Amino acid sequence: MADQTTLTAISAMRQMIDDMLAVASIPNETLAQLGDRLEEQTGFLSASALVDIVSEVIPDDRQGQAAFNALQNLQPDNLDQIVERIGNWRESSPDNRKRFGDDLFGNLKQNLTTLVRDYPAVNRGKKADRLRNILGNEFLGAIFICDARPVFNKERDQIEGMIPITTLKLVYERQNEAREEIELALNAEQLKSLREEAEKAEKKLSTLSEAITGWLPEGCLNDEVE
Repeated sequence: MADQTTLTAISAMRQMIDDMLAVASIPNETLAQLGDRLEEQTGFLSASALVDIVSEVIPDDRQGQAAFNALQNLQPDNLDQIVERIGNWRESSPDNRKRFGDDLFGNLKQNLTTLVRDYPAVNRGKKADRLRNILGNEFLGAIFICDARPVFNKERDQIEGMIPITTLKLVYERQNEAREEIELALNAEQLKSLREEAEKAEKKLSTLSEAITGWLPEGCLNDEVE
């Protein structure tokens, strides 16, 4: 029975084959249009912004996903290796050669060369994503749950009062991609303090953004600071 590492490698190879088939089937002029759009981008191009641009140029979902994967995972200097791997895979069986036909294989390198270029905005976006991942856990969301806790008398047979309280649930993703949650109990004063600290942080980010933009016009991620 194959071990997990082998199964992962097989799955990755299958995904690559599927992606390369889809990329090879996209008209070259469409990929050239996409490449020109990406070369025009400035600043940091986030993954979500890249998805939007790819979707505008390539409306087919499967082809668009394959083009996005190629842009995210491939570099101009390793395209020959990818084409060679596909070629070796085709030659390993008649079924593989039939699935990835001669015409599509003939299109592959030209299409990859047209699509996968050295895009500064895409590269800056990738670097920003890597920095996010290595700097800590990724925040996914926050939930505030407000309720009141009863205060009982000594005999525990009567409620003498209620204490309003807020539970803050923070959801985040660890660097190993595990999803975690943490819950914090906050009283009204602590909730107010949290809001004030968040407003201070927002002002600091705005100040940093203005300073960075004044020094480097395209030097700040536009989707992070308004």
